[in-house]
Amino acid sequence: MNFNIFKVLEKDNKELIHSSFLNFLIKEDSNFANNFLGIDLSPNYTVKLESSYTYGRNKKKKRCRFDLEILEKERIIIIENKFKSFPIENQLIEYDLALKEKFPTLSKKKYLICFDAKLFNGYKDWIIKDYKNLLEYLKDYISLVVNTEKKIFITHYIDFLKEYDEKYSQFKISATDLFKNQFDNTNKFWIRLLYSNIEVELSKYFKSEKIETQIYIAPGNTSVPLLNITPKHWKLEGVDLLIQIQNGDFKFYAHTENKEFLRKMILFSKSKLVSEHLKYKNVGNKKEKTAYIFKINIHQHLKENEELTISLMIDWIISYYKSIDIKVINNYNAVDLVLAPALQSVLS
Repeated sequence: MNFNIFKVLEKDNKELIHSSFLNFLIKEDSNFANNFLGIDLSPNYTVKLESSYTYGRNKKKKRCRFDLEILEKERIIIIENKFKSFPIENQLIEYDLALKEKFPTLSKKKYLICFDAKLFNGYKDWIIKDYKNLLEYLKDYISLVVNTEKKIFITHYIDFLKEYDEKYSQFKISATDLFKNQFDNTNKFWIRLLYSNIEVELSKYFKSEKIETQIYIAPGNTSVPLLNITPKHWKLEGVDLLIQIQNGDFKFYAHTENKEFLRKMILFSKSKLVSEHLKYKNVGNKKEKTAYIFKINIHQHLKENEELTISLMIDWIISYYKSIDIKVINNYNAVDLVLAPALQSVLS
């Protein structure tokens, strides 16, 4: 199908559209709750889109929004529909806290629908489904739809959702070309989604290693998608250090305007990390609030005919984290002993 109403209206990647479609199915398809969600709904249930709640105490109040809320007399059911990203564990915990405070007497059922259910194996309190599961259900359901207009509407939804699902599966195992053009708006959507996949997996890794880390994906208005990984203990001389991934580069990065500190970190890193692919920054006189210490292009990592995959990127990030942590961060206090003559000549 060449013409698709969702694409024409440019609503195909908006999460509200997908939540609204699920709302449509709940109301129109009497078997949807039972056959897809695996529950029986009571006769007098109500459905709300984007229910927003404030919870917590005093200055620590937070806001939580449920994409789809089904309310019964003795139970609340929420469906979180994550089309543009994946939730990290803390987000799911926040949903749990909000539900507990706002609906203390009701039993609770929680669903997460996203592109990749396998990312959330082991989340026992949540029922995880992905869009592939929804497509399988819709292919059976549409054969039972008699109304022509509804059939067209559902067909359009199936067609564009199938295309997105296939692209996600493709980019997970082959994202080489995608990461070569990060200014394209369509590519930005996919790169941010893949960064979100990486964020979930890295969060699991750092949690398992008991390493407190902040992982941040820049919002949609960033010209090129950006992923920051900031271990809490990566703070030297009051400067936050991090790994940044943007526009095809892995960067060892510093949030500082202090050029003397940058020069010291560059010299010290050079003494500890040796690779022909590492490009160290030349610190000039230009005023900068942040700067990289060294960087390496993602594609330089690839061997001949090797494809860039998400699992490969995760392995690289963890490998670089370990190298920087062990060789640079943990040894930085020895900088005066190791590089005193060189530092004096450069910094004087």
